[in-house]
Amino acid sequence: MTTPSAPGTPEVESFVRRAIGLRFEMRFKDEAQWWPVDAREVAETLAGYYYDYGMHSCLEMMREGKELPTALAIFRTCR
Repeated sequence: MTTPSAPGTPEVESFVRRAIGLRFEMRFKDEAQWWPVDAREVAETLAGYYYDYGMHSCLEMMREGKELPTALAIFRTCR
């Protein structure tokens, strides 16, 4: 059984390092407005939802233009 990554784990740290130079946005599910968000916050939030995919896969999906939803918010790279 796989367990979720906690903040500060190697997976989160690797996501943050690989995301250097990228900008991220998030919005709450009921909002139209996108807001800038820090790569570490993106990584820590997504780790709780996408740990089975791996953080590297999450970053690659976002680089490909995919939006990744969580229970409350949606994350993407800036366009």
